[in-house]
Amino acid sequence: MGNEREVGNQSISCVCFMIVVYSCMHICRGRPGPRVADLSQAMDSRYLMAQAVDLNLRLMKWRLWPALDTERLATTRCLLLGSGTLGCAVARALLGWGVRDITLVDNGRVSYSNPARQCLFEFEDCEQRSFKATAAAARLRKIFPGVRSEGVVLSIPMPGHPLHAAAGATAGMHDTCLCFYISINSSNGCC
Repeated sequence: MGNEREVGNQSISCVCFMIVVYSCMHICRGRPGPRVADLSQAMDSRYLMAQAVDLNLRLMKWRLWPALDTERLATTRCLLLGSGTLGCAVARALLGWGVRDITLVDNGRVSYSNPARQCLFEFEDCEQRSFKATAAAARLRKIFPGVRSEGVVLSIPMPGHPLHAAAGATAGMHDTCLCFYISINSSNGCC
């Protein structure tokens, strides 16, 4: 499939195709024949990103922590309570350590003071009044497309604090507790 790209004042026709390398090798009968190597994965940026992240983890294991179980980290499902300054930093750290499944829970919206302190938010999130949990999950997927991240907008009452019946807080409390319970049970770790 071809498409046009503009470089300077010139229009260049680009053709996308699968890269195949041919070389000669001896087959068992002693005759030379073609050998095909598919190099299309070398052009896939998502595949290259996943390979680079895995290489970084193997280097960390080799250099810093030989007993590190990278497969266990990759299959760990982590639930983060809060998508503020600490939650954003922990999510980035988990991503760096190879955790590929992160669920963030928060009911707040991104305010104008957040992007300066919280590494997963940008100015556009403030303008759109995005929920912190969904914006942080989307940013994690943008940073590393191989991560499974989900943002759950959920208000979790603080232990020991009263529920205000006048504000209608108790009406949806059963559903909130049920959703929270399901989130905890579907995770291996909770922060």
